[in-house]
Amino acid sequence: MNRWVRISRKFSPGLRQIISSVGWLSVEKLLSMVVNLTVGIYVIRYLGSDNFGKFSYCLSVVGMLEAIAKLGLDAIVLRNLVQEEEATPEILGTALILKLAGSLVTLGLIVAVLPTLSPDPQIHWMTKLIALALIFRSSEVIEFWFRAQVLAKPMAILGSLRLLISSGMKIGLIYGGFSLIAFVWLLLAEEVLQTIGNGVIYWLNSRSNAFNWSLNWKFSLVKAKEMLHDSWPLILSGVMITIYMKIDQVMLGNMASNEVVGNYAAAVKFSEVWYFFPLAVCTSVFPSIMRAKRKQRRILR
Repeated sequence: MNRWVRISRKFSPGLRQIISSVGWLSVEKLLSMVVNLTVGIYVIRYLGSDNFGKFSYCLSVVGMLEAIAKLGLDAIVLRNLVQEEEATPEILGTALILKLAGSLVTLGLIVAVLPTLSPDPQIHWMTKLIALALIFRSSEVIEFWFRAQVLAKPMAILGSLRLLISSGMKIGLIYGGFSLIAFVWLLLAEEVLQTIGNGVIYWLNSRSNAFNWSLNWKFSLVKAKEMLHDSWPLILSGVMITIYMKIDQVMLGNMASNEVVGNYAAAVKFSEVWYFFPLAVCTSVFPSIMRAKRKQRRILR
């Protein structure tokens, strides 16, 4: 331990911050992997292949159009927060409004296409409930601010708490003998809980004098046009990627049975848990790369 402390002191403050961020994100994702694998097995066994197939089908329908709700803004907002720190209130406020608008448009599209995808009324209701979660997911703009500051610890702690609470509630639903629709409501409740948690953590940081601008978010039409101008290629690529990743389960649902979708979705779910480490590194390093690029431009001037 002492040896590691001595070695870490030789690192630059920026590198130490990146290592800390990667560490916190990795711990959160490892915990998520273990808990989701364990609880996921119980949920799949409890629901059965047929019900889990319906659930996965609904998630895939929403997932195919989720890129529209995101509007390709994730990387753009993060970049702008790093490069234009003084404009943070406008960037966050504008991004929130745009994401809310994108979520409402996506919700409308999902409601419109559902009758052509499935005649099952239960699938219609479950898909609409899951789509409502996109509205609350707009609060992820707060997470972008923490990423821009390379402050992974608060969001990692919040994510872990949400995971444990959600997993406990899933186990409660299993032991209580609840139906499939209860798990869909729980998914929506998770997003509401995440939104509240994001707001609380951001408010706690805004109490510091260093963040006295934090609650003065405002919408800027100029910023909105700039963001959408930069993000439209990302919207197109995002839609193509999500369709590519989710269309298989939708096709199986229409061509085969819900049981087949459930078996396939279970295998896919467990194979995706290993993606966390590259994402953790990219999330932590990206802001530092943008700051280095910004400093280089200043020096060259």
